[in-house]
Amino acid sequence: MSEAHYEKLTAGTNICIREGEWGNGVYATSDLEKGDIVWKEKAQFLGYSGTRSRAVENKVGEVCDHCFNVTAAYEGTAISPAIPKGCERGFTEAEITSESKPQPIPCDHCTDMWYCSTDCKKASWETYHSALCGPNFTKFLSEYVDDADPSSLKKIKQRILVMKMLLTYKSSLSDTSIAKSHMNSLVCLPPEADDSPLNMTEEQVEWEKEFHRRLLGCLNDKVDKDDYRYSLYYTMLDKMKTNAVELNLSLKFAEGSSPDDTTRSCYTASALFALQSYVNHSCNPNTHRVFYDGFLYFICVRPIKKDDQLVMAYVNPAASISDRQTKLKSHWGIACVCDRCKADLVKLVMFRKLMAGLKEKADNKKAAQETDAG
Repeated sequence: MSEAHYEKLTAGTNICIREGEWGNGVYATSDLEKGDIVWKEKAQFLGYSGTRSRAVENKVGEVCDHCFNVTAAYEGTAISPAIPKGCERGFTEAEITSESKPQPIPCDHCTDMWYCSTDCKKASWETYHSALCGPNFTKFLSEYVDDADPSSLKKIKQRILVMKMLLTYKSSLSDTSIAKSHMNSLVCLPPEADDSPLNMTEEQVEWEKEFHRRLLGCLNDKVDKDDYRYSLYYTMLDKMKTNAVELNLSLKFAEGSSPDDTTRSCYTASALFALQSYVNHSCNPNTHRVFYDGFLYFICVRPIKKDDQLVMAYVNPAASISDRQTKLKSHWGIACVCDRCKADLVKLVMFRKLMAGLKEKADNKKAAQETDAG
């Protein structure tokens, strides 16, 4: 991938993208302090079905269908982001407590898509929505989405994300466009990863092909459907599984609308972020990501020296080394060799040796007692 593409992605930041021991990674171009916001970015693609929780009668347009920002149609407030202790200084109080929300803007041609800004509305139309706009896509979603089944809903949102990647890829005719360049540079899952499309069962393959076929049927007649063959869909599916993240919006009911004023997290989406997809994993991360106000923020959780790689945790770093390694291997095909895993592995080996020694000692004592008794 050209250096020009990486320079466009990192313009105005204190980071760069370059080759390292784990492939392409994100590196600091200057010293960074704990609490620094290294960068923030909006989702490049968002897999959001538009379905709302049936527990509450939600208003249309509460969340932007392009960037996942909360709009003024939601009468409650967004919960302040979970900022790591000691890292709050990068956010002003107004940024994390403001109740000011943008007015929702509908699509000019349908009532299914709502946006938080004219920029989001324009970007959506020019890349993917112009091909999907209409009753066919709405009907298609209603047939597939089951709010009562979270796993089914997540699966559909991920496939919507794949279709948006596909449509954007084909609409980005210039090879210099960031969208097309970025998708070309995204890595796929290795064959040893359980979640790799290469390891799908025959039943799963048939489901994907049927979903792809029916999704093509939703596209407007002006779209050349030959451009969206299954092989390209399959490639985008693989890249989505490798690089996409799950977003959750925690929202609070408006005052007086709920008897116990409880919080809820009724909006979820699968999203792909351009810069975030280059950040490698470590069980001892030096950055923490926060999604708030339509942006994904990357915050330093400890000082980072110039030329150091920025890393994040793909899995819960508080989990045991066995659980971490199992999940990393299963989903991403990764065998983590970070300093924490090395130290935890030494501890695990020592613990197992200790337990084996205690067991041997107990067995020997039992055998001696049996001998004496005989």
